[in-house]
Amino acid sequence: MRTFGSFTFALLLSLLLSQTVAQQLAVYFRAREEFIAVMAILIILAFVSIAIFAIVFAVSGKPVSLDRAAFAIAGIATLCVLAMLLFGAATSGWTLPGAADMQACTELLVPAWIVVAVQWWIVRHRAVAKMASPSAPA
Repeated sequence: MRTFGSFTFALLLSLLLSQTVAQQLAVYFRAREEFIAVMAILIILAFVSIAIFAIVFAVSGKPVSLDRAAFAIAGIATLCVLAMLLFGAATSGWTLPGAADMQACTELLVPAWIVVAVQWWIVRHRAVAKMASPSAPA
């Protein structure tokens, strides 16, 4: 039950912090309709990353495995955002990336890293606590 609570807390806290940062970046960059996509992508990323952390926690439960999973999730998220930028899926169409494209990528990438970092921190803390007391129920 503690593990379920930890994962739920990690999901909710990562969503809260990432959405707050995304809103602040949207205000700073004066975002328009692309902010709706940013919010939706962050919610999807949060659920996918917590599912990956749950699988890694259930299979291995070692902090090193969780570290590798966090780097993999952050790396894949970064590559996806860069692919959107390079292949023209951003706001300026199929031309070279402009300032609006860089702002949209920043609005997405920084909160995405926050999602992964918060979830990794809480799940890793739970894994270390579980390793410290192996006789305690999960």
